Amino acid sequence: MNTFVGGVLLSGPPGVGKTMLLKLVCAEFGAALVSVDGPSIYSSFFGESESNLRSIFDRAQKSAAEKCT
Repeated sequence: MNTFVGGVLLSGPPGVGKTMLLKLVCAEFGAALVSVDGPSIYSSFFGESESNLRSIFDRAQKSAAEKCT
């Protein structure tokens, strides 16, 4: 049975190779990788965190589209 996984969540302490694994997998499959650190999303201003998150998703969609063409 073939099933498609829509996403992956890697967790663990710093330095165990989570980012390295993702970079290798993306390079192998020609997939786009958008890396985001948590503090870059957060803002103390009303609605700004949501706007930051939307920008990240927009950037990821654009990056994925560029990889596919």
